[in-house]
Amino acid sequence: MKIGLTKIILINLIIATFLYIFLFIIYPGNSSYFECNQLVENNLFNSQISYSIPVSCDQELYLIGVYDFQSIYTFDYNYQTRPLYILIVKIFYDILNILLSNSLIIKFLSFNLTHLLIISFSTKVFFDSLERLKILINNKSKILLSLFLFLTPIIKWGFFDSSHQTLTFLQFSLSFYFLVYKFTDYKKIYLYSFLLGLLALSNMTFILPLIFLIFYKINSIDKFFINFGNNLFAFLLFIIPVLSWNLFIIYEGFDPYNAAIEYWNQFIWIIHFFKDGTEMIAEQAGVESAFCMSVPLFLKCYLVDFSRSLLYLFNLVVLLLGTYKYVEVKEKELYISLLKKLLIVFLVSFFFWSFIGWYPPLRFTLYSLGSFLTLLFCVQFIFINNNKIRNLSASSYFLYFLFLNHWNFEGIIKINIGLSISILLSLYIAFEYAYKTTLKR
Repeated sequence: MKIGLTKIILINLIIATFLYIFLFIIYPGNSSYFECNQLVENNLFNSQISYSIPVSCDQELYLIGVYDFQSIYTFDYNYQTRPLYILIVKIFYDILNILLSNSLIIKFLSFNLTHLLIISFSTKVFFDSLERLKILINNKSKILLSLFLFLTPIIKWGFFDSSHQTLTFLQFSLSFYFLVYKFTDYKKIYLYSFLLGLLALSNMTFILPLIFLIFYKINSIDKFFINFGNNLFAFLLFIIPVLSWNLFIIYEGFDPYNAAIEYWNQFIWIIHFFKDGTEMIAEQAGVESAFCMSVPLFLKCYLVDFSRSLLYLFNLVVLLLGTYKYVEVKEKELYISLLKKLLIVFLVSFFFWSFIGWYPPLRFTLYSLGSFLTLLFCVQFIFINNNKIRNLSASSYFLYFLFLNHWNFEGIIKINIGLSISILLSLYIAFEYAYKTTLKR
């Protein structure tokens, strides 16, 4: 039985329900977002059973467009450049508003269902990428891989948030998908370019998959110039939806507003820096260690954040190193090929986010590093030829990310019983690998 998108949505819905019960009913003490979000406690049907709902400080700002979609282009609305994301949330909100009466739950579920679609589509894209390479995965493994993907921090915490961070995982999955499929027919490239342009109306990060869509048309100097005209047309198709949205706003008599550029000064800061020396650093912005819009300070801030992210994902790194020996020998060549593709996507994404100029704890490095290590673990897990190691690594991964705190925690990792057991399991795998390697010598 093939697991299609509908079944993936159902699987992810079950995972999300389990995760919510664990995070906000069974173990709420480890479910703090530390910044911005607060947990609002309610009682179930006026009983003694309580539950908590995380409410983001950005939620009401998002909901302005959900309540009245047309209003998002009538003033300097922070999320004016993300009409597609707002529209999808609004559709769910309007449906739930008919079925339910509790406004807090309606708002919460509207964002949850939107994230459910994004995560499920990302998972389907990843599975399709593997199937393209004739990698056969049984349904039990697909369910397990779906769990692995859902537990990665950006998804685990982003699912219960109003923010659109889950879209960055979709961007990474699509980038990998295009590298694997190696599209050569420009008719398909043109179609996907336009579809990516539509997705850019939810987050402009979808310009990155466009690079990988035409990667095999630009991966040499000769190809770059030979295919320049066709690639330029693909780029024009990509910007048509974004341009059309801005032209529509102008037609309605309003000025387009991009908060990322005009308010946060993201990415554009580097032009201002070299043009007139304008810079903004943490002390000037009144925010501790967030704004580093100066050269070479931005690189230092980003690399420090990267090192903290490596510590945050420490157990995953150990698992990858400890289980590599158990990758099926006859599949090593295919595994290395997939590793290289994931590495390319990671490096481009990592480079892209380095120029944002605003580095709140871990988040932007997790967009690249977190997705890279998670997908690599899933690929490596498929090829492990030792059932004992498969079970131990799956248990360690599950416990680590289930009990892992939000990345906003100042101390990076908040040790608890789940993390401790997980780390012991991964260290056991690593030591067993080292021990057996020593014996063979």
